[in-house]
Amino acid sequence: MNIGAGILPYTYINNDTYYLFGLDKSTGLYSDFGGRCERNDTNNYTCAIREMQEETLSIISPQELFINLNTIYKVNTLYYVSYLMYIQYKPYMITMYNRIIQYLQNKINDKYIEKIEMKWFSKKEMRNNIHKFRKHMYEIINNI
Repeated sequence: MNIGAGILPYTYINNDTYYLFGLDKSTGLYSDFGGRCERNDTNNYTCAIREMQEETLSIISPQELFINLNTIYKVNTLYYVSYLMYIQYKPYMITMYNRIIQYLQNKINDKYIEKIEMKWFSKKEMRNNIHKFRKHMYEIINNI
């Protein structure tokens, strides 16, 4: 098992592929929805699913990810594995998540909030803005 694992959702908008990233509160950089594997994670995949639920506040449910299992791609790096998984595009999802995060930041201890924003990026936008991503994402972005 790798040290960490995550999920990078993708979708199709106007015949182009877009990838969904979260803005890390701690670094101010974008990354997939993932993190360190824990003892109770049985494998990289269960680690990635757990991290996805935590970081998206379950706005993207595991059931949405399992709709089309033949659309899962795995990108391995030395210490991290990212699962690229298709989700259906929902225009309201980003706005809903960002509003919930803004509300929660004022109501709860924000140490539980890891991602402060979600954003879709095309391949071109990712490569033109590579400096806006966490370094462990560089290899993943270059392999997409």
